[in-house]
Amino acid sequence: MTTKLLLLAIFVFCMILMSLNHSKKKKKVIFFGDSLNDLDTKPGGYISWIINHLKNEGLEEKYNLVASVKPAQKIYDLYIRLEENVLIKDAHFAVLYLGVYDVWDKYLKGTGTDIETFEKLLETIIIKLQAANIKILLCTPVPQIKSEFPADLLDEVNDYANVIRDLAATYNLRLADLSETFNQPRLLGENETYIEANPNRFVANEIWRILGDMR
Repeated sequence: MTTKLLLLAIFVFCMILMSLNHSKKKKKVIFFGDSLNDLDTKPGGYISWIINHLKNEGLEEKYNLVASVKPAQKIYDLYIRLEENVLIKDAHFAVLYLGVYDVWDKYLKGTGTDIETFEKLLETIIIKLQAANIKILLCTPVPQIKSEFPADLLDEVNDYANVIRDLAATYNLRLADLSETFNQPRLLGENETYIEANPNRFVANEIWRILGDMR
């Protein structure tokens, strides 16, 4: 009887240790998309802003931020590398920030993405992420941050942003509607010039504000 109680105590102790170790495991956040205006882990990029915020708030031991962003990638490129760069990486959250180059490359290289294909591939990515129990934050694109982006393409980019908004609603996903907020600086009250002065920090604050609610 004593031996059984001892084994039971050891089992319970091990389970407690496993529970504690699990709770201490960092939550992995993967930023998946293109590197619009190099908004990645480079100094001043929006992911760098978030990393610095975590350090300042003493949260760096709770989160592992991973940048899986590549220059000038379109939705098809992201679809191709979804498995390798996200699905097998044991991620808790995936931040999808994309859409600009799907429009721009139509005019720059003639190899952009039509809006129907964009919607279909993004929906497939969402379904695969949800099947893997990865929480998703969709972001609408902010091409205005890229100074050389042609102004006459902004309306078309907004059509793609509408696709992202619709999919967020359909699949009950959190949405960082960056393009909407960027186009309505009055919503920021006293900080209405904040976006133009600190566009990367604006993106970081908007993304982390919603991720904070998701965690």
